[in-house]
Amino acid sequence: MSEIAEKIRKVLTYQNGLLLLLLINILLLSTAIFSWNYYDVRYFLEWADVVRDHGILFVYKYARKVAYPPIAVLTFVLPHLLATSITTSLPIIRLIDKLPLIIAFNLIFIFLRNKHGLKTAYYWLANAVPYLVILVYQFDLLPALFILLAAYELAKPSRNPVKVAVYLALAILYKQILIFLALIPLIIYYKEKRFTDLKKYVVTGIAVASIVILPFFVVDPYAFIYKVLIYHSQRYPQELSLWAIPLYLYNYDYTRLPSWITVTWLPIYVVALVFYFVKIIKIDRFDESIIYKYFVIYILMTLIVNKVNNLGYLTWALPLLAIIINSKNSMLDGSRFLYIAISWIEGILYPFVTLFAAAVVYGSVLIIEDLSYYSALWAIERSIDRTTFVFSFIDYMRVYFYNFFEALYRGMGISATIFTLLYNWYLAYTLYKIYKYYP
Repeated sequence: MSEIAEKIRKVLTYQNGLLLLLLINILLLSTAIFSWNYYDVRYFLEWADVVRDHGILFVYKYARKVAYPPIAVLTFVLPHLLATSITTSLPIIRLIDKLPLIIAFNLIFIFLRNKHGLKTAYYWLANAVPYLVILVYQFDLLPALFILLAAYELAKPSRNPVKVAVYLALAILYKQILIFLALIPLIIYYKEKRFTDLKKYVVTGIAVASIVILPFFVVDPYAFIYKVLIYHSQRYPQELSLWAIPLYLYNYDYTRLPSWITVTWLPIYVVALVFYFVKIIKIDRFDESIIYKYFVIYILMTLIVNKVNNLGYLTWALPLLAIIINSKNSMLDGSRFLYIAISWIEGILYPFVTLFAAAVVYGSVLIIEDLSYYSALWAIERSIDRTTFVFSFIDYMRVYFYNFFEALYRGMGISATIFTLLYNWYLAYTLYKIYKYYP
């Protein structure tokens, strides 16, 4: 056993983790070709069709759903147009489309290893969420990278205002809910009486946002505002949000939910933001630990209160969380274990007892964004390549364990409630530990 452990250690540490990163990239590249979440990607594919027919600036005008700021649109459309111009092979197209995500994954590892040590980078590699983000195709690795870079730059003595503004603007241009992160540098520069830097920060941030947004906005202002902002305000609570629990307890019968549940979270979030920023304003020193701490607290607080809480959103905090939990503070020992364990429980076990169970028994699932029911098997068939083991596994379970999965399917609302409560407990526990004991 000691010899095996020593060989594993050599693999993990060879060339400062280079061999391990190479092996993981082989895994990422070889599995990226087999899957994506068709429900989301079908809209992304429509963006590419609009660009071919009308041009990039008309995406918000003609595409049915564009719930993202423009950087996300560009991130998918440009590689996809390149991919489809050189091949018709769906696996190769998937691989090319996912390259920005894989590159971001690697850059985060390299940054953590070079700036905070190999052990910190190992935590990043051990968490399941980044791999799932790549498998299903979501953009969350990119804002995670820019949040990490912004926090690191802000933590330097120089606090370069131009770089901080560019990084934060790019993060926000992927996920608009991150916009309140932009107030943190504003407060720091003001409190430190660095008014020139404050002006540079504001001007740069507005300039970057304007360059990206205005060309799309002027084509059809109403379509842009509706699809990027108003659409989200009208969405029902979903995924791992605490606000979605009533829906699960009603066994996904959304007609029994009052319409005001779509906005109830907002005043609570505003109150939470007020307390959060009051606390920041009272801080006397802003060193690296404090900045990392309050960046993470903002993200975790937002995930807990928000009416939409996708597991992929946790990616935004994971790099900074890896830095924090790798500190020598023994009060964070439990957080180290949960950082890895919860990601696998929520990322693998939760879909298994819900979506997978529904596919086994030919059941349907509610896609809350559309308020429509879809065949679970239909969704999986269009998301995962038929050559994978998944379909034979579904068939096997259907033959030998049908009754078990039928029971899971009938209790899907209860399962969703349990996993949602567990996930939000983890977020709240981690937030409390960081707030109280770090640094």
